[in-house]
Formats: sequence, structure tokens, C-alpha cells
Amino acid sequence: MIRQTDSPGDTLIGAVLFVAALLAAAVSLSLIGLLAAGSIEFFREVSLFEFFTGTVWNPLFFQKQFGILPLVTGTLSVVIIAVLVSVGPGILISIYLSEFASDSLRNIMLTVLEIVSGIPTVVYGFLTLFWATPVLKKLVPGLPAFSAFSVGIMTGLMVLPVLIYLWEAVISSVSDRYRQGSLMLGADRMQTLFRAVLPAAMPGLLSVLILAIIRVIGETMIAVIAGGQKAEFGFDFLAPIQTMTAFIIQVGMGDFPPDSMEYQGAFAIAGVLAVTTMSLSLLSRYLRRAFSERSGR
Repeated sequence: MIRQTDSPGDTLIGAVLFVAALLAAAVSLSLIGLLAAGSIEFFREVSLFEFFTGTVWNPLFFQKQFGILPLVTGTLSVVIIAVLVSVGPGILISIYLSEFASDSLRNIMLTVLEIVSGIPTVVYGFLTLFWATPVLKKLVPGLPAFSAFSVGIMTGLMVLPVLIYLWEAVISSVSDRYRQGSLMLGADRMQTLFRAVLPAAMPGLLSVLILAIIRVIGETMIAVIAGGQKAEFGFDFLAPIQTMTAFIIQVGMGDFPPDSMEYQGAFAIAGVLAVTTMSLSLLSRYLRRAFSERSGR
């Protein structure tokens, strides 16, 4: 029996990768520790019950109130509108590119989607304020200059290229045995698509959608520029809003001193965002695994 020994180069590469993994883990644990420390300082002054059930967020007033629900509903308002704007066109275009478009057109479109996906979000924020909102005000009477409606629509347009690109990849990766089996049973092309291909791809499609929702939740610049920075509890899509990320940016711009409760509150909000996105990421990972098992890959 011949035993294979690692060369000095392999040993060095392995050591470098091991150190890199340790550094990544250390950075992640450090970030979690910073969020936990800041949150603990905040919750020494504010009860968990008040924070998670309060419907008023006014850290600038004399009688400060730190109920996170207005920021949560502001964030969810953007998520709802963005999903409604992006899901329909996204799934239709991805189906066309995967199942019906020619190879040349598909390659051109995927290249364009890659380029568009790299546009900085601050550009979308600028376009929201100076282009989308004036256009929408002509279509929606009474729409203010800052609103969840404008932010949600532009955020949906921002994630649309990523959705199309990844959904096309998911649908294309469904094993051909689903298509061939359906056609052999007498189904036509559209029946095969909706009764065989899309059901097989559904876990992967939902996984990509969850990743897009995470992206919308974490979107900052569009909400900061065009949201209005007004934290109100409820789902008034035509009113100004403040999202959780927008408040963190407000703190980061120096509006609050580092030793204030408002400053510590940003750590608590960041902790909520971190837990939310990690939970959604785990769900997305589970769905990707289910898709891999179903598609036979």
C-alpha cells in the first residue's frame, strides 16, 4: 500500500487556508460580541417588552420612547412593495430565458443582468428621489415627496436583475428527466413547464426569493434618500417611513453622541437585523438543499 504524503507546498496552502478560516471566524465572533455588548447596555435602560411591543419610536423627544415596531413596519412596507414589483416580471422573464429564448439571446440578457446588478444602490436612491417619485406623483394623486411606495418600487427594480439571473439558473438546472418524462406522457410544452419543471424548481425559486428579501431588508441608501426618516407604526404605503437600516445610518452620521441611549439603540436594532437575516439565510439554505435533492444534483 502506497501512502501519499503532502508536499511542502500543499502543507503551506493548507496552513494559509486554516489561518484564513480562523480569522474569518474571529471577525464574525467579534462582530457578534460588539452587537451583544451594545445591546446589553441598551436593554439595561429599556425593557425587552417595551422594545419589541412599543408602537412609538421617538428617540429625539424629551420623553424618549424606543418601540421598534414603527421601524419594523416601515421595513416590511418596503419588502411587501418590492416583492410585488419584482416577483411577477422576474419569474416570467426567467422562464422565458430558460425555456424559450435562443442561446445567443440568453447569453446577451444574462450579461446585461450581470452589469445592471452592479449598479450602486446610491444611484437607485438618487433616481428614486429625482425621477421615480415625480413620475409616480403624476400617477398617484397626493403622493408625498418621500414615501414607502417610491422606495419599495425602486428597491424592487433594484433586486429584479438578481432575481431573474438566479431564477433562470435554478430553472435551467432542473434535470431534463422531468421534461422528457412529462413529454413522453403526452404533455405539451406548457404543461411540462407548469406541472413538472416549476414544481421541481420551487424550493430553489423560494430560496432565491428569500435571499432577495434579505437584500431588501438590508437596503439602506434608497430608504435614507427617499424614505423620509419618519417612523410611524402601521402600513401606510403612501406615507414617509423610516426603516431599521435607515435609523442605523442616522446614528452613524453623528446625530447622537456615542454614550447616549439612542446610540446604543442602534446596536439593538442591528442585532435584530442580524438575527432576522441569519434566520432567513438558514431557511434559504434548507430550501437549496431540498432543491438539490429534488433535482438530483
